Amino acid sequence: MFTHNGKDIPIAPVQDPNNVDLWGADWSDFLQEGEFLISSIWILDLDLISVDEWCSLTHTAFLMKGGISGKDYIPTNRIETNLGSTIDRSMFVRCIDT
Repeated sequence: MFTHNGKDIPIAPVQDPNNVDLWGADWSDFLQEGEFLISSIWILDLDLISVDEWCSLTHTAFLMKGGISGKDYIPTNRIETNLGSTIDRSMFVRCIDT
């Protein structure tokens, strides 16, 4: 789970290309009172695979696998809210064989 401050792209933990790992985003700090998520999609480089995705009223999550060891990626979470906002937030992920 990562929290984005709205300015800097956060650095996430390492992704082992051989594992399926859980990733997610906490959107609660970006939502207005009465606003909630209605959809979420994770936009990934071709080397990364989303196995499954979830969305609650304030959080998103997905299972990711793949990647090339030694390569950096920037997964992006695009959400839509009940108030009509579409927002993208990204994180840096480095793939390393562990």
